Amino acid sequence: MASRELQDGLESRLSKGLVDFIHTETHYSIRRLLPGDLKILYTGPDFSEEDPISSEENPFDSTFMPKANEKHGGTDFTGYLTCNCLIDDEIVRLEWTCQLCNHHAYGGSIDRIRHLAACTNEKEKEESKILSNKDSEESSNKDSSFFCEKCQKTLNLRSTDILRHKRNCTG
Repeated sequence: MASRELQDGLESRLSKGLVDFIHTETHYSIRRLLPGDLKILYTGPDFSEEDPISSEENPFDSTFMPKANEKHGGTDFTGYLTCNCLIDDEIVRLEWTCQLCNHHAYGGSIDRIRHLAACTNEKEKEESKILSNKDSEESSNKDSSFFCEKCQKTLNLRSTDILRHKRNCTG
């Protein structure tokens, strides 16, 4: 019964996440890069902006240690993903609110991904704790106190377990 509730909860979260993903607005533009643009596109290895990303946990791959990209600047999160290496004229850090915990913050996309991962893990732990409490309450409601006269013990067992204990008890 608990596995069915867990499956329903998982399906509900998955369908909500899928709807949110499909309805996400992504703003982008495409333009042709000229050779002169390519020379000034990257921040470079000497870019001195604070990089708190490399010291924290990798939100994309827990087995890959984030490191500074020596050629383009920024931080390598995987073998194919480098963040904060492009010079950008627009504001990269934005104000945002977490939909799970209503936490209001100001930061970049990596900060949002980290918070969402932590928030999701916390919510899953709470849900599993609630489900395990329900399971223990249901099992404790089905158990009954039984005193075995052969072994002189008081046991909390279900009716089938009481019969099994009576049959197997050597006292």
